[in-house]
Amino acid sequence: MNQYLSQEIEICKDFIKEADIAKFIIQSFTGPFHKMRERPNVIQVAENIREEYRTKRELVKYKEVYQQISENCLKIHIIPFLRKYKSVNLLANLFTENFEYFSPDFIEPISPSKIDSILSGYSSFNKESVKSIINTFNLYGETPHHSESYRDNFHPSYMIVLNAVIKKYMRVL
Repeated sequence: MNQYLSQEIEICKDFIKEADIAKFIIQSFTGPFHKMRERPNVIQVAENIREEYRTKRELVKYKEVYQQISENCLKIHIIPFLRKYKSVNLLANLFTENFEYFSPDFIEPISPSKIDSILSGYSSFNKESVKSIINTFNLYGETPHHSESYRDNFHPSYMIVLNAVIKKYMRVL
């Protein structure tokens, strides 16, 4: 079993679905590159963060700023981050800095053996459904959306950031 996936399932056990598990696994391999391959405009990223804060600040109850999702990357939960650091620009810079570390290795298809290894030991969800969603990502690059149950209960609001970026900014975090 994967310790990071186990933590995610524990946090969201009452409402996590197969699409959410597949998305978590995809993000754990691809980091911030599951949707983007080129460095985004930092001003646009900051505007998106501000909008996310405006629309979800009252809904998000999650207090953890960081959540490790693999050996290479973590989720930064936007609302708790802004409550703690009060800097949209810092968060926007953290996210855009990821692209200094882009490598084609991040977007390699996730092998069936890796998927099987991660999913071994779990019985609380349909593994074949998770595999199918990941295979669709592998073939077409379509990242799944969070399930309605996950969105309604957890109000996801996060950015994936590489550990290398966090280490670089450690003195201000």
